[in-house]
Amino acid sequence: MKLRPHLCPDESCSPLYCNYSREGFEKGESYFCWGRIEEPHVFLAKETKHTNQYHQCIYTPLKGHIMFFITSDDAWADFLGSATVMDDWNPLACDECGPISRKSDHLHIFKDGSKLCSMCAVRLGKVKWHPEEKRYW
Repeated sequence: MKLRPHLCPDESCSPLYCNYSREGFEKGESYFCWGRIEEPHVFLAKETKHTNQYHQCIYTPLKGHIMFFITSDDAWADFLGSATVMDDWNPLACDECGPISRKSDHLHIFKDGSKLCSMCAVRLGKVKWHPEEKRYW
């Protein structure tokens, strides 16, 4: 189990990812935590049913602890937004084909210093399919 922040308001939530540390908290650092909740929080907003199975919690010294009920769709939208911010802040570029987005690919960095997207890494034979493992590496 991941470390539960001491300010966590829901003991039934099972943390999946949390960058909390008590030492960081004492220094005034923020933290983020995502966890699965024991019983889904279901509500109807106009014509849309929301079945929230997760919490996303944010703590900042300015705002305090904020707990959101989220769905997997909410988490996906958050991922896409975060990837877009990261691409703007620190763009990734494949040595072969140029800029890539964290939303759809990742960069392989090899011992020879080359940086390739997944498609170029496969095309150039740097990453190979291993049928027994059913994956590339």
